[in-house]
Amino acid sequence: MTNQGDFTAGQTLQASDLNSFSQVTILRQTDDIPNNTNTTIDFTGGELVDVGGWYSSGTTLTVDITGVYLLTANAINLNSSSGRGLLNLFKGTTVIASADDNNGAHDLSLAAHYPLTASDQITLQCYQNSGSTKTGVTFMLSCHLIRKT
Repeated sequence: MTNQGDFTAGQTLQASDLNSFSQVTILRQTDDIPNNTNTTIDFTGGELVDVGGWYSSGTTLTVDITGVYLLTANAINLNSSSGRGLLNLFKGTTVIASADDNNGAHDLSLAAHYPLTASDQITLQCYQNSGSTKTGVTFMLSCHLIRKT
């Protein structure tokens, strides 16, 4: 089989064709985000689901299977009634998805379908400028394999 989901009549399925599930969801219950500072989120101790061994601790998810992924991230209670809130999702040093709000939104979400290669590294970065450190922000980051390539 060339790609996950590319089945041909008369073809024999191999275990590797069916064992290509990969996903990770990690949660940071609360974190403090300094004013006017890009902050990479540390998810240590927040692993909820990890099929494939993407995550052990720290700020980085390491992709285990090459394919197209659905990537989602959320920041809850990020901003006050004024100021900017920003979430950036990185593959290495490249921003691959972003959510930005200048209207004092309390919550931000982002989602993207993106091709990733085994060993790519994913991080989430947050910024806010409400005038002071924002305490008690909750973050979630999920990566789900849609199609192995």
